[in-house]
Amino acid sequence: MDTPIISQHWRIVNRIGHQYGRLTVLSPAQKRPGRRDAQWLCVCTCGTETIVGAQALRTGDTQSCGCLQRELTGLRRFRPAIDRFLDFIQQSPEGCWLWTGHTNAKGYAVFGRGDGSTKVCLAHVFSYEHFVGPVPEGKELDHLCRVRRCVYYGHLEAVTHLENVRRGDNYHKTHCKYGHELTGENVVLTARGYRNCRMCKNIAGEKARRAKGQRPTGTFSQQHTHCRQGHPFSEDNLLWSFDKRRQQWSRRCAICSKAREKRRIRYRGVSLE
Repeated sequence: MDTPIISQHWRIVNRIGHQYGRLTVLSPAQKRPGRRDAQWLCVCTCGTETIVGAQALRTGDTQSCGCLQRELTGLRRFRPAIDRFLDFIQQSPEGCWLWTGHTNAKGYAVFGRGDGSTKVCLAHVFSYEHFVGPVPEGKELDHLCRVRRCVYYGHLEAVTHLENVRRGDNYHKTHCKYGHELTGENVVLTARGYRNCRMCKNIAGEKARRAKGQRPTGTFSQQHTHCRQGHPFSEDNLLWSFDKRRQQWSRRCAICSKAREKRRIRYRGVSLE
């Protein structure tokens, strides 16, 4: 049973001679700045002396001088990569090798090669390189099964980036996420072959110019067919006004302008009858 040592400030439990994991307590140590618990000088079974806090000893957070963690890490590191790779595979009825380990933000499986570096690689690339061979230069792997977590080398094909984009879901979309139709002049092709919505691009550009205090180009307002209240910009319901600050003409809704004028007159106390 721990024997208490009476201190001037609080009660300290005597842990001299007690063993916690691989550590054996030798004597009290000087307190470290910012630490409230007692510090103890301990010796590990490997012969290394280290200072450990009483709370870490009591909870079991520290059980060695660090040699235990290095041994466990070494066992994982020197285990063959293909054996660790096969541990994360779960075969589906469709024939896919579903990855049960970590995935990145896009849903692709990631895997540590264990070659001493801390970087990870894509698990399906590792599978293809191990069972088939290196990926040809200038090409990338495409999932024929359209399952991103699949790492089966038989469901992978080395194609060019443009061909991979054409096979993707984005290439066959008819509308963007905001409902704009992706046809004709409303499609912008990027250098990497992706399709973007021209209307969304113009709207984002106008908002960025307004945030910077720059004068909008007018493309954003010309694309609107209705005002904010839902009135159509027809020939009878269209007013043009010149903005002196922006030095450009802008469209206004005639119905909203009349309603605004009536509210202004009522506010001034003038009767409309």
